[in-house]
Amino acid sequence: MDRHHFRKQILFFFVVASVWVPGSKAAAQNHTVKLEIAYSTSLPVGVAQQWLSALKKTPVAGIRLTVNPKLTPSIKRERLKTGDLILIVGRINKRQKLVVPGREFSISDVAGFRTWLEQVRLAKPANNSDSNAAFGLTDAQLVEVHQLLGKPYPELTRGQQVAKILQVIRSQIRIKIVADEKTLLTLSEHNPVGEELKGLSCGTLMAAIIRPLGLVFRVDDSGQQLQIVDSRDVKEHWPVGWPPQDRSGKIAPSLFKNTEVDIEDFPLKEVLDVIEKKTKVPFIYDQNTLARVGVDLAEIEITIAKTNTFYEKIIRTALLQSKPALAAELRVDESGMPFLWITRSGTKP
Repeated sequence: MDRHHFRKQILFFFVVASVWVPGSKAAAQNHTVKLEIAYSTSLPVGVAQQWLSALKKTPVAGIRLTVNPKLTPSIKRERLKTGDLILIVGRINKRQKLVVPGREFSISDVAGFRTWLEQVRLAKPANNSDSNAAFGLTDAQLVEVHQLLGKPYPELTRGQQVAKILQVIRSQIRIKIVADEKTLLTLSEHNPVGEELKGLSCGTLMAAIIRPLGLVFRVDDSGQQLQIVDSRDVKEHWPVGWPPQDRSGKIAPSLFKNTEVDIEDFPLKEVLDVIEKKTKVPFIYDQNTLARVGVDLAEIEITIAKTNTFYEKIIRTALLQSKPALAAELRVDESGMPFLWITRSGTKP
């Protein structure tokens, strides 16, 4: 390393340890999120700068790096008149990964970190009696549950019974899954899953496969068990995935690859199946809404004139030919894996 570069590196250490560097923007809903990231000078030269550049693209109000390898990761929330101030303390470890409470991220997984930030922002502060807080959980509880539910599902799902898949999920995550007698009876019936969702996180998969049965799940107030309940009996429940915190093209680049298309009077479902296989992005269908509006994807024939375009546009064009028109919303699971939620436009997961 030349002397000039070394001097610049030392100057960087002192500057970033003493000032707040702005992120991309402040978090929404009057919650200001700041990051304090500790690291050791034993890290290779440039690692701290790389992390700073990556974190500046996240929706936080400020970032501060500090030389303190023993700093313990934590989440602190302060109630202000203008909203909450959330300070997240993390640490860059010897493997150059960012360690935060309950999770760690590589520098290539900024999208996953943005999703995690959103969960922290939505979490209920400790000792807060606000019944409208998300899931009724504290920051620490939500982080822990989110991590547990982010484990990928290891087996094939198409044609498998919902009850069997739930058994596998129960064996994968370290949290209890409970249900009352009526719900258990519903789950024991013949309910094969229509989509292939191997690799999707256990949380998103579980929410997706029980939804067609009129069921949802919530996390109890202790954060120690998942309760499967009738969707009509609760105001809050775990969603089928989360809004992405980055550009669609960055999260699912295969959807924006160009291809030649020429379709004439072809079943919509078969078109979507081909695109799903080509892009390797899972499609989850909102069976409840499709049934309610009387849409059978296998019965709808679509036509797209010969052209060269990208897959995401083909999907949009095809879904608009349904009556009523459908939409594909890009979402991510608890691990940051992208998927498409196929439903009527404006329907929440």
